[in-house]
Amino acid sequence: MVLENQMISEEEVRELAWKYYQFDGQISALPGEVDFNFRLKNKDEDVTLKITRAHTDPQYIDFQVAIIKHLSEGGFPLQIPEIIPVKDGRDYVDLGNGRFLRLQKWVPGMMLDEVIPRSHHLLEAWGRTAGMFSKYLTGFDHPGAHRQQKWNPSETLALKKYHPYFQTEEQKEIADYFWDLFEKTTLPQLPALRKSVNYNDAHEHNLLVSGSPEKPEINGVID
Repeated sequence: MVLENQMISEEEVRELAWKYYQFDGQISALPGEVDFNFRLKNKDEDVTLKITRAHTDPQYIDFQVAIIKHLSEGGFPLQIPEIIPVKDGRDYVDLGNGRFLRLQKWVPGMMLDEVIPRSHHLLEAWGRTAGMFSKYLTGFDHPGAHRQQKWNPSETLALKKYHPYFQTEEQKEIADYFWDLFEKTTLPQLPALRKSVNYNDAHEHNLLVSGSPEKPEINGVID
């Protein structure tokens, strides 16, 4: 569910940005599935301010920050929303009641979603981007990564409960085929397979492109 940004006023955002970052500028609300997101811009800087929902687990925030810093310090070739530290050096601010504030660099570009049609070159770049995440996250670990979630490929069989929601017999047959394949082929070997933190959110709303409209290039990731 998309949360409405008007639950946090522009004045509150301005006060928080100044209190913790001494940042002042034009404010515009951004869409967000989980966090409250705002773009702050002045003549010198362009940033994103993010505020979590109440009762957010601090370990989850630590995990997100750790991934961003790992990619940034490891030479990840695409632009990412790097963490801008608080004036006292912290990576984020605890606002109380499980709400956390952080400031990140703005990543310029156009959403991949806006590029229609998409060339073979761009589709291949999309796949390479997903592969780059796997490469640069190799060896990375964090306590926040060890939690149950639907997007974990090793928990594929937990999704069988959604089988009744497929609308056609063809969809059900395809799902059954891959669940069966996983159960018979992958599951027995799962303990011996390599494991790593994996970025499973490389969709067209999170990838940014730059360059000419005729030959756009993926240049950044925003979430």
